[in-house]
Amino acid sequence: MKWLLLAVFVFSASSIAEQSKENRCDGNHLLPECRTAIDFADHNIVNTFENGYNTGYCMGLVTGIADGLRVMCVPDDVTYTQMERVVFKYLNDHPNQLHLWESLLVTQALVQAFPCPTKK
Repeated sequence: MKWLLLAVFVFSASSIAEQSKENRCDGNHLLPECRTAIDFADHNIVNTFENGYNTGYCMGLVTGIADGLRVMCVPDDVTYTQMERVVFKYLNDHPNQLHLWESLLVTQALVQAFPCPTKK
């Protein structure tokens, strides 16, 4: 089921990107969306449709990548909101990478924050 949701999300995101000449699937657009998601987590207030959309978009992307990819080792007690904060911090700390695809940036942020132990 998780793979199906991830596939639907990726397809939807790629369809949106094709409809616009501007790349709406990069870190420049994800940064404010994740800021809105964190504001929602902190204050539980969504006052516009756009804020609701942005919150859901960031949450969906982070959740889909965290659940769908097995390249990071997220501890069981880490919440999705905590992962959103990790991604938001990564985006703020790496402004030189904001032109990259948002899925790549989310993956990099989560892998850096939650690396898997190396086998010896």
